[in-house]
Amino acid sequence: MKSRRKRTMHLSALPWVVAACLATWGCKGEPPPPRGPLVGKPAPEIVNKVEFWAGAREVELAACRGKPVLLFFWHPKDGGASLAALPGVARLARELADEGLVTVGLCVLTEGSEPADFIAQAEALRKKYDLPFPLGVDCDADVHVAYHVDDEGTPWCCVVDGRGVVAWAGRPRELTPRLLRRFLP
Repeated sequence: MKSRRKRTMHLSALPWVVAACLATWGCKGEPPPPRGPLVGKPAPEIVNKVEFWAGAREVELAACRGKPVLLFFWHPKDGGASLAALPGVARLARELADEGLVTVGLCVLTEGSEPADFIAQAEALRKKYDLPFPLGVDCDADVHVAYHVDDEGTPWCCVVDGRGVVAWAGRPRELTPRLLRRFLP
């Protein structure tokens, strides 16, 4: 008759088990995986699609080749989520601008609103938060549709790598200097 012994894990194996779990499920220190239908595809151009700009004439993604571009999609009427995310995005933009990160904020015009009101609000936000990047007003939502922002809701971010490809998409709260530095030259 064979004896049945209980199989138990020896404590010396615990670090390996923890490491395997973290590798499988991730941990707080790891950047979130990219998601969204555009990841890995060429970034839709924004030039001639954003009708009004505060803080810049016009931004052309093709002119930014060689540098990563952080696109911050926001809306002033999304329950305050975009405005809450704005200071963090501004901090990252300031911190990484000297390393080559280009940051652009893009807002869609609410139906029935006047562009002049949104432009004034964008200018006020740039001053209030000392934003180091331009804010564009997408009156007919062309850019927001092209980047699937309606599918995700605002605030939403996309990182376009130096080749002009969407390399990452997610929530602003997921952005870290470590994540963004992966795309810096």
